[in-house]
Amino acid sequence: MTDSTTLKFLGDGAHQNHVIETCGYEVQKCTYKLTLEYAIRAQHAKYSLSGSYRPSGDNEYIVKFYYGVKIVGASATYWLQDDGQWVGSGGFMMEEAKTSTETNKKIEIDGIPANGHLVFYMKQTLKYDVRGNSGGGRVYGEWEAVSFYNMRLTIDTGDDYENSLRYEVMVNHANNADLSIQLPIADIPNIPNDRLIYSLYFTDASGRPTRMWHTRGGNDYNTLLGHLVGCALRYKQLPGRRITGEMFSGRHIDMNTVVQDSKFLRCGFYVNSIELKAVEDSYDTELVEMPGLVRCETPPQGDDCILGARLSFTVRTALLCGGILVLLSTDNRIYTYDPASRNVRRLLSYTYEVSIHPADNSFAVVDGAGVSIVDYRGVVLKRHDREDYDTPATYMGGYIYLLLPYITYPRGPRSVNRASDGGTIAGYYLNRPDYVYVNSSTGYRRGYGYDRTTFSGTVTGILKSYSAIVVNTTKGAWLHDKRVNGELLATAYPAGTRILTLSDYFMAETIGSTLRIYRCDSIDERTLIKTISGAADFADHTMGEVAYHSGGRLYIWTYANNTIRQVRNTAGVSHPLRGLFYIGGELHIVRDNAIYKYIP
Repeated sequence: MTDSTTLKFLGDGAHQNHVIETCGYEVQKCTYKLTLEYAIRAQHAKYSLSGSYRPSGDNEYIVKFYYGVKIVGASATYWLQDDGQWVGSGGFMMEEAKTSTETNKKIEIDGIPANGHLVFYMKQTLKYDVRGNSGGGRVYGEWEAVSFYNMRLTIDTGDDYENSLRYEVMVNHANNADLSIQLPIADIPNIPNDRLIYSLYFTDASGRPTRMWHTRGGNDYNTLLGHLVGCALRYKQLPGRRITGEMFSGRHIDMNTVVQDSKFLRCGFYVNSIELKAVEDSYDTELVEMPGLVRCETPPQGDDCILGARLSFTVRTALLCGGILVLLSTDNRIYTYDPASRNVRRLLSYTYEVSIHPADNSFAVVDGAGVSIVDYRGVVLKRHDREDYDTPATYMGGYIYLLLPYITYPRGPRSVNRASDGGTIAGYYLNRPDYVYVNSSTGYRRGYGYDRTTFSGTVTGILKSYSAIVVNTTKGAWLHDKRVNGELLATAYPAGTRILTLSDYFMAETIGSTLRIYRCDSIDERTLIKTISGAADFADHTMGEVAYHSGGRLYIWTYANNTIRQVRNTAGVSHPLRGLFYIGGELHIVRDNAIYKYIP
């Protein structure tokens, strides 16, 4: 190696056919497109009997050599072909480089097949034949050399990289203002797939916390960006209700005045504007609410929760869309609840049976005739019509994902939309109807010749994290992460598993009669950190704690000190639970008739 981007190999007669390897660079499995680029310069020279040196500069001398790139994993090794494909058997790429010109290479690679080290290697076949003349001490012979320089490996993550470095916050109805925060959380210029754009993990090689923060004296573990967003949200919620009218006071009022109403509205206001009407001998004042200035959020005696909203309908399903709760009633109406303003409003109404499911910054509405992707305002972002479709669906990376049945017939299996003609549903598989699938070997398009995983059992639910889809069935659970699972493949979990909550930080699952909590060390690696007796039916988490519902009771497990405490929701305990959701670090409990907030 001559510098950080150049490797030079010289002929060596004593080590012919030996393979020279670099120490390698750590990479992780991914499905992102990569581009390996480098330039090759070949050299050749001869020594005459007179000892003069004659390089082959402008001559058309060709140096033939063998080299390669491989991924060395813990259990398998993969070799790169010059067409960008990885194979499971060893080999070399052969190059014939002219000494008169520079050879530029560009290889487009279909992802990285496994975690391991990216190793560059070369077979020593270069000539080295320099011999001495005993008569006059002169030398003659020839040698070859090859230099690889400007070597670089780049990765195309599409929007994933950009999205991983920013946080988008939706409209808060408390003041109907947009907030967008875009802050860098890591500078990763050298590592092409820095933990697969997985920027937030817990410990470094020495076991010390890295890229994770918590408030001094608190247990609210989060990323630094998450804390900034939380602070911005709290600040954003301050201007809430606006009241305009005349004020009568025996005291001086100016723009610095703060008015407290501890009797009726139990909140504070600041003077936002004063308009003097001299002719009428009066003035108008606009007051803007400052929530939390006076408002008391102390739970009633014997309870740990306060009432957020009493609902005039019965909740069938609840999910989180950004910082807004989306509620589906038993009469097929969709409502939203804003925890900042505690406002409940009706979003959509249907006269037929529908279901809702989580999606990217939105939610999916399945209505039996297709799937609509709807945002928190009730705007339909995307629609896919499909007759008789009533299975959970979601939306990720700009594509609608359906769960289609895999149907077997007496004459053999085939995939259609519904079971008929004596067919039996053998399982389900993910499908992106508006994505054109092309198999590189067969050229078949959409619906044929692409990789997919079949999920056995009946689908019971679907979860969505930043880049992953979880499918729960009566037989188990499967996870499709677009960063590591190609096409529509998914990772299967042990039979009987039901995943309750998932992010790039933690995962909680119920298997048998136990609740298991895992820390996600990387995209496809996890560590079991807590096993709790008793199956759970609902759970959610922050980076500091996991809330779960088991045996009719609410509990919170704290990561820092490994303790479990029971949460009393006395006012709502007699009503069925519909979901647990952390919003801005605060736990919200959705019952079929009300929404409560836990006050630690």
